[in-house]
Order: sequence, then C-alpha cells, then structure tokens
Amino acid sequence: MTDQTDVVELLQSLTNKSHITFFNRCDHAIDFLLGYFKTLGALRVFIPDSGGWFSYQKLPLKHGLEIISIKTNDSLIDVTDLNNHLQKNDIVIINAYGGYFVRQPLEEIYALCKEKDAFFINDACAAIGTSDAIIGDFIVCSTRYDKPLAVGFGGFLATTDPVSELTHSPIDLSRMPDYFEKLHAAIVTLPEKRAAFEVLHKKIITDLSSYTILHRDAIGINVTIAYINPEEKEAILNYCKTRNLDAIECPNYIKVMRTALSIEVKRIKFKNSENYKKPYANTED
Repeated sequence: MTDQTDVVELLQSLTNKSHITFFNRCDHAIDFLLGYFKTLGALRVFIPDSGGWFSYQKLPLKHGLEIISIKTNDSLIDVTDLNNHLQKNDIVIINAYGGYFVRQPLEEIYALCKEKDAFFINDACAAIGTSDAIIGDFIVCSTRYDKPLAVGFGGFLATTDPVSELTHSPIDLSRMPDYFEKLHAAIVTLPEKRAAFEVLHKKIITDLSSYTILHRDAIGINVTIAYINPEEKEAILNYCKTRNLDAIECPNYIKVMRTALSIEVKRIKFKNSENYKKPYANTED
C-alpha cells in the first residue's frame, strides 16, 4: 500500500522542493501563504487581469491585502507592466500556464521578484510534471478536478525552505482515506497523461488552423480560439461536440477577457485520474 512518504518523494522530485505540505484544497495553500506573507510585511498582491484563478480575486481581501492587476495580452503577462509597479514585500501569484493555454515568462517573473525582494507564488496546477513546476520558492498545486493531477480532492504546497508555521499537513484524510494511494497512481501516469495532452493540443491546432487561435505557438494544454461571428462559434462547438471535447465560453477571468472559446483539453478522461464535473461557476479549487 502506498503511504505518504512515497508520494512526498515523488512530489519533491516534480517540484525540486524539499518540503511538501498537503491541504484539503489548493485554495487553502494559497490562503495560508497570503496570510504568512502578510506577517512578513506584504500589503499588496499582484494577480493577472486574465488567465488566473477565481480565488486570486477573493483570498487577498480576506487578509486585508490590496489587489493590483497585472496587464496581460490574452492571459500572457506583461512583465514590463509588472516591473513598473512591483515593490519590496509585494506578492505575485500567477497560473504558470495562463488560462491553461499560454506559458508565462516564469523565469523573468521569478527573477524580477528576487530583484525587488517580492514574494512569488507559482500556481503550478497546469505545469506539474514539467520543468515549469520547479520555478520559484513557493509552488502550489491542486489535486482536485480539471487538473493534470486530479484525484477529486486535495492540494499541496512545495517550498524550498521549511515554513515554521507549518508543523503538519492540515489535510483531512477522513474525506478521502485512500488519497495518497490515488495520488501516487496519478503521479506515476502523469508523463503519459501530459503526452496525451500534447498530442491532442497539436491536433486541435492543426484541425482548426484557419481560425484565430490565441498564442497558437505557446506551450499550454487547452486551445483558445477567438471567433468573429456566430457561424464560426457554431463550427468550433460542433467540432468539439463530435470529439467529446468541452468548450468554455469567454469572456471569463480564468480564460480570456474577450469573445472566444476555450477548448478544455485538460478535461479529457484518463486512467488513475478523476475527470471533472465541477462547474467553473464554482469557486472551489
């Protein structure tokens, strides 16, 4: 039987971090970090103006932190804008792959945070299993639904250094007694799953190449297409329907803030992984 130690070792390898703490949800890990950073002097939180996650817009307010929007180009962060406003002790939190379809300039953002003495949270839900999930000193990841690591429950925080306030993992395993067994199975099959994402991602872009695919050459999982009329929209939806693919309408903060469809490659069914069945109107991570 798989125990927590086995899973911790695998996650240490995936994040290149020594310290792994499990939570009921990734949101809880983010919530903890925001409160922790506030005790260290943080007053402001920078979040992308599109391509983020619902809780980015809510959790900072719980801690009395001011929210500052970072400009994006269809969910791709404008590093110049961030540089112009970032100050010491600010917090930056981003989804490593904005809207799950465009890789952020993670190295630049992390370097900027180090230069400015700001805190950087890499939300690696979309990037786990790639080298992008090791960038930064604070990595958060969900293991709930609609994620590369999806078992229907939980999340974790990976840190370079131990956080003294975290003496134990606050996860409630009574809610999923076989959590570590399921997570172990999902981690072991993650490379195969990410390969399946890549194949489908490329096929969709090839099949729909005549449409306005946003950041078509970017690293990502989903495919986001801006349509210009109802006919284009209907054609894209029909393509998805015949292939059992889900499409999310935009504008949508966690996707893009323009008229478009996000084809949810990350929702494909895969062995050792819960599928989804959680609506985006729900703010649970």
